[in-house]
This record gives sequence, structure tokens and C-alpha cells, in this order.
Amino acid sequence: FVRKAGVIALGEIKDPRVIPVLIEMLDDEEDIREEAVGALKSIAESTKDITSLEKLFSVKSHEEIQLAGTESFIAIGKPAVESLIKILLNRDNEDARKYAAIALGEIKDPRAVMPLIAALTDENSGLGDMANKALIKIGKPATISLIKTVMFGDKDFQKQAVYILKEIDDPAAVNYLCQKVESLKYKDQAQAKKYAELLKTIDPDAHKALQEKLKKQEIDRIIQTIKKIVLFILLPVTILITLIMVSLNYLNKRKNNNRGKGNNVT
Repeated sequence: FVRKAGVIALGEIKDPRVIPVLIEMLDDEEDIREEAVGALKSIAESTKDITSLEKLFSVKSHEEIQLAGTESFIAIGKPAVESLIKILLNRDNEDARKYAAIALGEIKDPRAVMPLIAALTDENSGLGDMANKALIKIGKPATISLIKTVMFGDKDFQKQAVYILKEIDDPAAVNYLCQKVESLKYKDQAQAKKYAELLKTIDPDAHKALQEKLKKQEIDRIIQTIKKIVLFILLPVTILITLIMVSLNYLNKRKNNNRGKGNNVT
């Protein structure tokens, strides 16, 4: 009873310095363990100390503590992002990683985009879904990074990335894809085709409009090429005809001059 009362008192104090002591009590008897969990949860809800929250997130098999810590991390906001990314990348505590993804999605800091993208196809059950939702919440800052990485991912990753891009529905993503297709259509047709297929999946109407634009550009290019070929062929002919005409004109003038001289002599 005394030990239980002591744990309750520690929880009421809500001092982060008692976290290590309470964590040790999680391996104690059931009634002590329950009070320790409650005390740690109470501290997690009230503290704004990032180091303390990291310690709380390290607790395994007690998701209620991590859930409470998640709310505190979200309340801290951007200053907590680096710590949350560290937790997300730490494979030693799979439950904590999921809650880190949730917090990063709520804070919506662009620094979390690439770590969350990497987590989309993670083997941790549930983490990919959390990362998926977090990226949708981050929104537009995630679109270009998703497009750049989707080109090199496997089918499962591509499926998730396309879903996220559709949910975000960022016009900048469509513009970026259109620019990529246009810039690569002669330099790297294979890559241009991949970008075009991704565009078709995300926005069929934009893909159709782009195809029509590219078709018109190709027709214009062919016409310009024909003009250059015709000019290349006709220019020498035109010069030759001009030279012939000048020569004939010159010969006619000489002939007329000679006739004039003959008449004068007569």
C-alpha cells in the first residue's frame, strides 16, 4: 500500500525527473504497474519538455502513455519535429513510431516529408497507414517529393504515393508533371512516358490536354522542319536562277552595245 501511495504521489507531482523511477515500476506487481502507467500518462499530458517526452515514448507495450505524449508533442509543435523524426526512424520501438507519425502529420512541418515517405512501405504493421495519413495532412509541401520518389519505387509504394497525391490534389503537382513531360520528351522518352503515365493516373483531364498540346507542338515542329528543308533545297536553285538571269541580262546588254557600235561605223 505504501509503495502504491508513493507512485500515486509521484504522478500528482508531475515532475519529469521521476520518469526513470516510474518506468522501472512498470515491471512491478499489477497494482503498482497500473499506478505507474497512470502517473507516466499524467506527466506525458502535462510536460512540454522534449527530452522527457522522448523518454516516455521509449516505454514499450503501454500505448496509452505514448498517446498522451503524442498530444504534448503536438502542442509543442515545430520545435519537437527533429525528436519525432528520430523516434520515427528508431526501429527499437514500433508502437512509438506510429505515434510519432501521427504527431508529425498534425504539426505539418515539411522536414517530416521524406522520413514519412520512407515509412510508407515499412514492415511495421500500421506505420505505413499512419505515414500515409500524415503526408495527406501535411499536404502541398509533400507533393513534389512524392513525385520525385514515386518514379523509383516499387508497385506498392507507387500505389500509396498516387493515392496521397490524389487526396492532396495540388495543382502544382500537375504543373510539375506537365513540365517534366515537355522537357524530357526528346531528351529521355522513357522517363517522359513515366511522368505522363503518372499524370494520367492523377489527373486524366490534364493528361488529355497535355497530349493535345504536345500533338500540336509536334505538328508545328514538322511544319518548321519541312520549311527548312524546302528553303535548303530552293535557296541554291534560286541563287542559280538569279545568276543565270544576271548573266543573260549581261549578255543581252553586250549584244545590244555591239549592235550600236556597228550602226555607228556604218
